[in-house]
Amino acid sequence: MSGRAIDKIIAHYAATKDKRHCIKSPAWGLDVWCSPWTLGEKDRVFGGGEGWRHRSHARLLVVKAQDEAGRPLFADVEETELLNEADPAEVMRVAGAMLLLLNEDNAAAADGGDSPKA
Repeated sequence: MSGRAIDKIIAHYAATKDKRHCIKSPAWGLDVWCSPWTLGEKDRVFGGGEGWRHRSHARLLVVKAQDEAGRPLFADVEETELLNEADPAEVMRVAGAMLLLLNEDNAAAADGGDSPKA
C-alpha cells in the first residue's frame, strides 16, 4: 500500500466536492451554491446542542453558501446582518432549499447512490 491513508481519504472527498447545488434567489439577484458537508461545517451549524433555531438559517448561509466559483458568499461577521437586515422569508427559503439538497446528498451517500448534480 503506497501513500498515507489520510491522503486517500482526502482525495476521495475532494472528488465529491464538484457535486454542487445551485439555489436561485430572484429576490437577491443571486445564485447561491453549496457543496457537500464536512464534519466541521456540520458542527458550526448544528453544534452546541441547541438544536435548529431561526438563527441557524443565517448560520447555514454563512457556512455553506458559495458563488459559482466556490468562494464563500458571506463572511462570519455578516451573520448578524443576515439575522437583522435581510428579508427573513428569503433567508429561510434559500437556507431551507440548501438544507434539503444537503440532506438528500447525505441520504444518497448512505445508500451508496449518487445524487444529481446541479
